[in-house]
Amino acid sequence: MSRTLHPTLRLALPLILSAPVALWACSGNRTFTPTPESTPDSDPPADTSPPPPSEGPVFVPDSPPPAISGGTLVALNDGITAVAADPDRDLVWVVDTQQKTLRGSIALKAGDEPGRGVEDGAGQVWIALRRGGAVVTLDVAAMTVTRRAATCAEPRGIAYDPAADQIHVACASGELVSFAAATGVETRRLRLDRDLRDVIVAGAGLRVSRFRSAELLGIDAAGAVTSRVTPPSSMDVAQRPFDAAVAWRTIALPGGGVATLHQRGLAAVVPPFSFANAYYADPCSVIVHAAVTVDDPGSPQSPLAGRIQVALGVDMAIAPDGKSMAIAAAGDRVVVETTLADLESTDSSLDCQSLPGATGGVRTPVEGTPIAVAYDAAGELLVQTREPPSVWIFGRGQIPLPGESRRDSGHEIFHGAPAGGIACASCHPEGREDGRVWQFDGVGKRRTQSVTGGVLHTGALHWSGDLANFDALIDEVLVNRMAQAKPGPLHAQAFARWVDALPAPTPVAPTDPAAVAKGSALFHDPTIGCATCHSGEKLTNSSTADVGKGEKLKVPSLLGVGARAPFMHDGCAPTLTDRFGSCGGSSHGATSALTPEQVSALVAYMETL
Repeated sequence: MSRTLHPTLRLALPLILSAPVALWACSGNRTFTPTPESTPDSDPPADTSPPPPSEGPVFVPDSPPPAISGGTLVALNDGITAVAADPDRDLVWVVDTQQKTLRGSIALKAGDEPGRGVEDGAGQVWIALRRGGAVVTLDVAAMTVTRRAATCAEPRGIAYDPAADQIHVACASGELVSFAAATGVETRRLRLDRDLRDVIVAGAGLRVSRFRSAELLGIDAAGAVTSRVTPPSSMDVAQRPFDAAVAWRTIALPGGGVATLHQRGLAAVVPPFSFANAYYADPCSVIVHAAVTVDDPGSPQSPLAGRIQVALGVDMAIAPDGKSMAIAAAGDRVVVETTLADLESTDSSLDCQSLPGATGGVRTPVEGTPIAVAYDAAGELLVQTREPPSVWIFGRGQIPLPGESRRDSGHEIFHGAPAGGIACASCHPEGREDGRVWQFDGVGKRRTQSVTGGVLHTGALHWSGDLANFDALIDEVLVNRMAQAKPGPLHAQAFARWVDALPAPTPVAPTDPAAVAKGSALFHDPTIGCATCHSGEKLTNSSTADVGKGEKLKVPSLLGVGARAPFMHDGCAPTLTDRFGSCGGSSHGATSALTPEQVSALVAYMETL
């Protein structure tokens, strides 16, 4: 249940965020009361409420909701049923899209955070539980969970292979796990690269995307990686180079091939921090933008094509005819409908001052935040929103979901975007980080830092510790770099509370417990010195130190460190093992004399942190 934060509340929390990041006052401070009996026969109305004053109502739920991941809506093959996973409430909703009614809900365990789903050949629905470390099988007619199978740390993507009658699950921890759909028995477990996202059946093999790098892996029937494809770099209208990153959603195309909704990040020097609007002044200057890349040998796509003028596009769907495409943009709370042909032939960056740009798409503002889109068998577009929770059938009305409000002003600040620019979540997707190394004018290379695991309690801000407190961060990032109005103190406190609750990535289960034990002994050996600086509950002493890199830098927390390659402040170490090479710094603990076997043991231990 959400409650309004009153001026008497004070949260004594400093805030740590890394550049680049956007912060602003939350928008649309309306109280929300679910009205399940209301089913308007229209498209979702535009959210035309005026921007709030610097200190209007602030909403703080009893427990902070998880960061947006997107892609939680499944349209079933019967043409009249949709299943919406609700990570905010650990529920799965089942709706009748023909009658525009809610059939019921299926409760999961607290903290499961249901995500992607898929229907198998028998009409069962499988849901990946992102924090529950499992997949569940649902009987949507009986509204029951029929099976729960432990899978991996953080299952993300899921797909059904009708030829083999198998379910494939891609995990953030790097496993690709397959189950027999009929029995739920695990049939295969592959260990691939970490940070897997979506999985797609492609003939006898699979295509698997990686989240932060936007790399697409080809997997053959024997489980071997046969190809690696990354969306091409591109130039914007000002001839600035952009590299692909953060693949929010990868889907199969009806005629073959796949399409990936991803971000592109500026690969040139970012203007100096002293330069106002360094991150975003208008749609032409933004340092992160959204794009769709098609990987289809039969229809090659130009690197210039595919830019979408939206902020924080988190999900994408394509109609059964392979023509219409929809994108849910959580940052500016719109749904964009376009065509694959437009995306493959034009780039809205060529006309970036107009919205939606040269793609010719239709932008529909929605009340609440769109987090998922799907097309049913008849080609009708379905959109899932959070706060207020609902499923929209575009052109025919709304199905409100009667869950208690989970509105959180901090959550809204993190995911919102000013005038279609960038959101905090653009560089900190899913409340984490994008894995990018940015080149800042006058500063040098800086890798985006993680904001999970309670970083509000680890000292000063940024790699160099140059921002002493939360107010300093607001003044520097929000007011200077983003040119936004400074939020009131209560909104800032709600934002700090939400960030402070972001959980660190779930550690990978050790494959060699003996090596982990040896690594732990090395880590805590005072003569080696790892635990001298990486100490305490947060695995940092919150100080700055020069480890031989020529400047004093913050000692980062090592909580979840295995999930955030590349490593070091300048991203010079692609792997944890590389950190113990030359780029790790000559004074970074007494590690230079470690043998390769000792380094391997130390890395095995760090993967469990």
